[in-house]
Amino acid sequence: MRTPKLYHYDEQQNTQIQEILLNGKDLKTYALKTYSPNTPEAVRPQCLQLGRALGRWLRDFHAWSATQTSLRETVARNVEIQQLKHMINFSWLLDRVAQFPSILGEAKEVFEEVKAMAAKELEDQSKLQVIHGDFWTGK
Repeated sequence: MRTPKLYHYDEQQNTQIQEILLNGKDLKTYALKTYSPNTPEAVRPQCLQLGRALGRWLRDFHAWSATQTSLRETVARNVEIQQLKHMINFSWLLDRVAQFPSILGEAKEVFEEVKAMAAKELEDQSKLQVIHGDFWTGK
C-alpha cells in the first residue's frame, strides 16, 4: 500500500486533486477482511489494539488541530468544501432513506435532526473543528 500521488493543489481554494488507487484498500475493508466476525479469540487482542491505536490517533489529531490557529483559519475559509461535505454526508444520507425505506425508514427523523444540527454548526466558523479529512500533506 502507498499514498496516492498529488496531481494538483489549488492553494487559494485549499483543494487538491489526487490519484485514485483502484486497487487500494481502505482501513475499514482491511479490518473487516483481516478481523472477520469469526476471528479466533487469540486474535482479539490485536483487534482491540488496532481500535485503541486508531482512537488514540484521532483524539490526538483533534487535540493538536485545536491548537493550530492558522490551520483552522485556512480550513474555515474553504466554505465550498464544507458545503460539499455537508451535502454528501447529510443530504445524500436522506436520499438513501427514500431509496431503502424498509431499512432506513425508521431512522429518517434522526437523520433529519443530525443534518439540521450539522447545518447549524456551519453557521459559526469559530466553533468548527478541523477533521482528518481536511488535512493531508500529499507525501
